[in-house]
Amino acid sequence: MSNMIRQIMALFDEYQSKENAKHTLRAMKENARQGFWNGALPPIGYRIVEASE
Repeated sequence: MSNMIRQIMALFDEYQSKENAKHTLRAMKENARQGFWNGALPPIGYRIVEASE
């Protein structure tokens, strides 16, 4: 019984992980579409500029 519960929990965790990845990717694409940088450090030769909304 405990083995089956562990497998069900693992399946649910896998599903949640895929859903989180899907939502994160969608948000990052939208940020990039709006011209925002999604990374922590800008590429060499660029600098971070605060954007007003």
